[in-house]
Amino acid sequence: MYDVECVLRWEALLGEVPLWSSRDQLLYWVDIRAPALHGLDLATGANQSWPMPEPIGAVAIHAEGGLLVALASGLYR
Repeated sequence: MYDVECVLRWEALLGEVPLWSSRDQLLYWVDIRAPALHGLDLATGANQSWPMPEPIGAVAIHAEGGLLVALASGLYR
């Protein structure tokens, strides 16, 4: 059995794709319907948001640094 706790109260329309970045020390996640990439600092509780120009479906850590995001029109770095 796992203990579950809320780490961020947010009015996301469709929050998905949690991704931990040990390099950035952020938990990245996306809001598909209110298109944005978010980064939650678990140590402070601060959540950063980066609006996207179209629906975002996924985020991945790029091997050469930075992120790769999947938007409706393609993959972007």
